Amino acid sequence: EPTDDPDASYGFGWRIAGNTVWHSGETQGFRNVIVRWPKQHLAVVILSNRNEFQPYPLAVTIGQLFLHR
Repeated sequence: EPTDDPDASYGFGWRIAGNTVWHSGETQGFRNVIVRWPKQHLAVVILSNRNEFQPYPLAVTIGQLFLHR
């Protein structure tokens, strides 16, 4: 299903973008994300208790460290 991001679609609760699938969530005081690279058998989970934190870019950066070894 299309999303507001032209580079991502949505299916079964996951955003699908390129070679990643990811899901995020937030509420007052918490922001979290799971980013998966299914073909590479890699997943990064970031859990935070901060309102202003952006976990998605950090998860992608960590994942790239392992993908480019």
